[in-house]
Amino acid sequence: MTVSWHDMEPRVRKRAVGVEQKEARRNHILRAAFDLLDRTRYEDISMNAVAREARLAKGTLYLYFKTKEEVFLALATELIAKEFNRIDARLLDQPAPAEIEDVAGILTSMVGRADRKTRLLAILHGVLERNVSFDAGLAFKHLLRRRLTYTGLLLEERLPFLKDGEGVEVLLTLHALGVGFMQMVANSDVGTRVLDTPGMDIFRISPETMMGSAALRLLEGMQAAAARTPNRHR
Repeated sequence: MTVSWHDMEPRVRKRAVGVEQKEARRNHILRAAFDLLDRTRYEDISMNAVAREARLAKGTLYLYFKTKEEVFLALATELIAKEFNRIDARLLDQPAPAEIEDVAGILTSMVGRADRKTRLLAILHGVLERNVSFDAGLAFKHLLRRRLTYTGLLLEERLPFLKDGEGVEVLLTLHALGVGFMQMVANSDVGTRVLDTPGMDIFRISPETMMGSAALRLLEGMQAAAARTPNRHR
């Protein structure tokens, strides 16, 4: 049973006993880490800081996560799962076949405003995945594979010009672009000041606008390619 962060008590039990209490403790730690990221640069966050924010002993924190990177990879995993849930629900509401513009609009939500979520996902592959244990990294990839596979199938059902496997290809392509867009807006204080100087207009991008344009052009290109080879077998 997954306990919502919003339903959590402000204080957790001193000793978590049982599956539900341990899950609540784990979610409490992730909520604390997310709150900490709202006012602190990732580079400046330590396991001590996460423990203080969660009001837990550092030793207790290490019962759940071995490193800071594992804390934030778990947090990124939760955020990605919620985003896939939203995308899947919206795709299921679409008819089959669906309009390309409508599907592209749904996929635009893979990126968002320049906030703590953006900063976290911007370091997902380059920092977090490279600094966790094999087991943590493998678990993350398994979850991502399952979600990509299911959502990819939904895309193929609603856009019949996509052949087998191309739904996942669309998602991976847009994910890579989205991470790049997020890295461009997840600036440091110095980076923000640089972008505020004259002549830097081309670097002040909207990830949502860029993603919407990229998704639409990608899908239109794949539809055109399918039309040129109408005898492709699904």
